[in-house]
Amino acid sequence: MSERRFPHGPASRAVLIGTSRFSSPDLPGIPSVRENLEALQGALTHPTQGLLAPEHCRRVSDPTDQAAVGAALTWAVREADDLLLVYYAGHGVLDDSGLLHLGLVHTDVEHVGFSALPIDLIKRHVGEARAKSRVLLLDCCFSGRAVSAMAEPTNLAVGQLDLSGTYTLTSTTKTAPAHAPLGATYTAFTGALLDALAAPAALTLDEIYREVDRALHGRGLPRPQRRSAGAAGSLALVRGPVRTGG
Repeated sequence: MSERRFPHGPASRAVLIGTSRFSSPDLPGIPSVRENLEALQGALTHPTQGLLAPEHCRRVSDPTDQAAVGAALTWAVREADDLLLVYYAGHGVLDDSGLLHLGLVHTDVEHVGFSALPIDLIKRHVGEARAKSRVLLLDCCFSGRAVSAMAEPTNLAVGQLDLSGTYTLTSTTKTAPAHAPLGATYTAFTGALLDALAAPAALTLDEIYREVDRALHGRGLPRPQRRSAGAAGSLALVRGPVRTGG
């Protein structure tokens, strides 16, 4: 088993993206996404147990278009030397070709390619980063499609990108819906993730995956998916237990 590795906080960046409300009647609101963002940011930047300074963890809440997300991603990709973490919670929507897009406030399911954020765009930014470790966490419907997208080298800048260190953890399989329990503080996946970050000892990404899988499977919910490359599975996201409200 690989030794647990803690990223160097000053050289690490995180972008937490969440869409909780949608103008389209076809995409119901997910109020718990707002709590997801607040709690995860609080865990990653906890004064004693977190690894990131607050200014190194940007939250993009209810983006209306790609520009707000793009600005935050560009900042993180440019500055991260150790860990680059990108998280999204909201609706995953598919275009006519079955390609995953991340829902934004004004996403129109009839015009997905023009109104949502393509996972390929996220993948390209993550792949271009010089960060030693890259982590993509997706809490949305159909997010398992991102696993195969990240694994396909021809989908990245040709011949230029080293994917070693990329770790993708998604809330469900490529065809199953993610679960947002009515009235719950957090979505099921992010709630289980936060519980894993509250474990007595800091867990690695592989251990976090196993804990989240156990929690969701035990409740009869869709199981998460992962793909890791290099040593990213031995990476810890916090120094020790971080407990959140809710």
